[in-house]
Amino acid sequence: MTYEPIFATENLAYLAILAVSLIITFLFTPITKILAKKTGAVDVPDHERKFHRAPTPRLGGIAIAIGFIVAALCASLLIFDEIPKIVLVTSVGGLIICAVGVLDDIFNLPAWLKLLAQIAVATLTAFWGGAIEYTTIFGTQHLGDFAIPLTVLWMVLVINSVNLLDGLDGLACGVSFLSAVVLLVISILMGEPVCAVIAAALCGSALGFLPYNANPAAVFMGDCGSMLFGYVLACLSVFGFFKGATLMSAVAPALVFALPLIDSIVVFFKRVSQSKNPFKADRCHLHYKLLDAGFSPAQSVITIYISSAICCVAAIVSLYHKMAAFIIVGVVCLFLLLLKHIDKLAPEVVKGKGKGKENEAKVSASVEIKTKSGTAKASDVIDEALRESENDEEKRKRDESITEEKVKLSDFDEKSEAAEKTEE
Repeated sequence: MTYEPIFATENLAYLAILAVSLIITFLFTPITKILAKKTGAVDVPDHERKFHRAPTPRLGGIAIAIGFIVAALCASLLIFDEIPKIVLVTSVGGLIICAVGVLDDIFNLPAWLKLLAQIAVATLTAFWGGAIEYTTIFGTQHLGDFAIPLTVLWMVLVINSVNLLDGLDGLACGVSFLSAVVLLVISILMGEPVCAVIAAALCGSALGFLPYNANPAAVFMGDCGSMLFGYVLACLSVFGFFKGATLMSAVAPALVFALPLIDSIVVFFKRVSQSKNPFKADRCHLHYKLLDAGFSPAQSVITIYISSAICCVAAIVSLYHKMAAFIIVGVVCLFLLLLKHIDKLAPEVVKGKGKGKENEAKVSASVEIKTKSGTAKASDVIDEALRESENDEEKRKRDESITEEKVKLSDFDEKSEAAEKTEE
């Protein structure tokens, strides 16, 4: 069914949707912080993969879901005078995947159970909303019996790619925002108003949450947020861009998600090749490799932002010249590969970036010892360790000052004795 907007100024309507979603998400995020603390959904730093200084609430995805769903449903009623099936499917599926994420954030569900839930939601979405029936990568190719399995595989892959990207403050949220923006632009260019509504609502929810999630993060989106972003982005690609030759091929959505997809696939096969659990978190992802190469968390995030933005631009370029788009993405991947190994290729570039590592190690050791013994809360342990580090520095300065004073007094005494002898 083809939907035509009621308003002639539909582009302004998309901006209004973005604004509404942004405001709702921004206002509800502080409430999720309170909820997270009451339910114990708090992320404790370990200084291995989690670099925040204090325990941080991680149910921010609930605010993202509220902002997105409310904005998308209300906007659909106003613009189309009804709720299109695609919007309804995406909203219901997004609510389910967010609920699974909430349970994981509170109870730490096993990886296999989360994967099973993702497959179930993706399967329902494919049957209810429509699977990838054909693509136009090399001419029109009908998928037939492979439509449902490939749709489910694609959706699960995108969901987990975004989920695994959520390792640094603001990273997954910012990349999701960039992806949603380019999908919004492409939807408008290709005349897909329903997909544009969904993309605009997702843009707003990401932008409304980002101020709380940017470094240093006051709240994390958790799995409920990262899986929601991944699911909605996957829905946009399936419902809007895989559906026919008149729209676009699989190239554009693949380029939009190029960075998280490549990172996830490479890490997966690397773990398998090393006989490791492919679903167990480690430090093999791109953002951790950049940290190991000497980049700060903020520098790593900005680097990936820029790289992702270039990939998104390449997706738009692919509408007119596919080969140029692939070249752009290839250059980006080569650049990131070089950055990962910059500590080996140019050690002088990252020399001195380990300043303050000694104090950081002291903090990490103190946290590990005291939290394992159960003698204190992680936040209290971290604060105590930092205070001890600061006290050590103050003690050193104080000792130096005392030594200097002693030298001055000694000189004074010697001069006084000499003066007394002269008088005698």
